[in-house]
Amino acid sequence: MQIRKVLVHLDPEDISDSFTAKLLLLASAGVEIALFACCYSRPLRNSYLLDKDAEQTAIASYMKKRENDLAKYAKQLGETGASVSYDLCWDSELADRVVKQAGHHAADLILAPKSNHYLGEYLLNQGDWRLISNTSVPLMLVGAESWSAHPRVAAAVEPFLECNSPAQLDHLILDAAKSMVDLLVGELHVIHSFNAIPQSAIFDEHLTTDYDGLRLKVREQHTEALQQLVDEERVNSAVIHLEEGDVHTKLPEVVANEHIDVVVMGAVDHDFFDRLLTGSSIERVIDQITADLLIVPESQPQESDN
Repeated sequence: MQIRKVLVHLDPEDISDSFTAKLLLLASAGVEIALFACCYSRPLRNSYLLDKDAEQTAIASYMKKRENDLAKYAKQLGETGASVSYDLCWDSELADRVVKQAGHHAADLILAPKSNHYLGEYLLNQGDWRLISNTSVPLMLVGAESWSAHPRVAAAVEPFLECNSPAQLDHLILDAAKSMVDLLVGELHVIHSFNAIPQSAIFDEHLTTDYDGLRLKVREQHTEALQQLVDEERVNSAVIHLEEGDVHTKLPEVVANEHIDVVVMGAVDHDFFDRLLTGSSIERVIDQITADLLIVPESQPQESDN
């Protein structure tokens, strides 16, 4: 994964100093910044239901204000030497328009603000969930926390699954994490959590009497699988975290204890019933970690040689 151009979806009236600092750090590494605001105001639309001319005038005024704010911010970034462009549109389908705009700019990464999340949004595939589901470009949800001088980037992997898709996704996750580390002159961490078989779930008395041995064997298997992935990706210098426990418990713990700045996770397609019955690792941790979340989709466009 090469990060040459980033599409930044933002609200011009809600830009924090930490967000700006992150953009400037990316720009200082030679990344092009394309600012994009997808604007829509339902109260404004509802105020002019019976007067279409007045509605269009109000929308034009609203968009002009947003454009002025966006141009001012682009100028602020450009004065530091950053390569910046900007664009905006009026559209109620925010996620779809952001993804389309990323394709238009041939962006390698989408940056968007991290918002609060609710179960209904996840089940119905709304808000950030729709953006996560629809994009084929890596997506970084950016929070309020500032990055450290040399950001710590953690790849959350699952190398022990037997099916092929997650294994390939782990390589994409590590590739994205390495790219961020190289770009930001950061530190790479690799995190994998696993669950041993609960003793209460074992009905074979011979296995029960040697539960500690069985638990050790499970850990050895996960250690071997993780080491194989690390060797294949040639990231032996990374800080490795092998944790026993649920991902939604262990991942936030490691992120907090190690002061991780960016967590890289994979997104696998789920239909409504999958989300209802099982949820996802992202859904379980997104509101529990303060780090920014870089989400790598399972399917990505082929990189051009140009």
